Amino acid sequence: MMKRILRTLPGLAAVSSVAALGLMPLPAAAQYYDPSATLDSSTGTQVPVSGYGAPPPPVMGSFDWSGGYIGGVVGYGWSSSDVDYSFFSNTVKPQGVSGGIVGGMNFMLTPMFLAGLEADATWNGLSDKKDLGIAEVTMRSDWQISARGRAGVVFDRFLVYGTAGLSFNNVEMSAANASNSQTLVGYAVGLGAEALLTQHITTRAEFIYTGYADADFSVGPAAKATFDQGVLRAGVGYKF
Repeated sequence: MMKRILRTLPGLAAVSSVAALGLMPLPAAAQYYDPSATLDSSTGTQVPVSGYGAPPPPVMGSFDWSGGYIGGVVGYGWSSSDVDYSFFSNTVKPQGVSGGIVGGMNFMLTPMFLAGLEADATWNGLSDKKDLGIAEVTMRSDWQISARGRAGVVFDRFLVYGTAGLSFNNVEMSAANASNSQTLVGYAVGLGAEALLTQHITTRAEFIYTGYADADFSVGPAAKATFDQGVLRAGVGYKF
């Protein structure tokens, strides 16, 4: 009987050891295994290899372009006007400084694509004088208003966009001691880039081209004139 008990003791000890191991919690370092980790010989724990198993870097917060904005723009403009006095014609090329205010609303279609509406009102100091043979003609653009759509691609704090819409330009012709002013209606197209310096302060650079239908000016003899204009400008704005 005693011999039988002694023969069973080793088996009972092994079973007890396995049970004890199953009930004891493993150390935290041993609960997870990283196949790329190296073993620290001094502590017996795994050391993660840099770039594998380490926590991902924090994600930078993206800039929000949506909402309304207002700002100011200033630049330089070039225009061209073909003036036709029946048998006499020539091209007048007014140019000068242009500046004013701009405002609009942005809508984020996706995290990368933006669409919006924009309007501006600018004072134009563009003028030129040309001798057409029968008269000395002066052409000038005094003010301009446009209402446009805008669409672009967002790269975090940077925006690259195109714009198109309707434009109104007040053009005055003077000749033969007479002057006549016309508000021309046409189209506006342009390209630009904008950056968010902060969540509220923006800066931009853009080129806007406008073209208009022929207009009749009554300055002594009747004259017909075309008019188109391009403005390269920069601006600063506040986004609400």
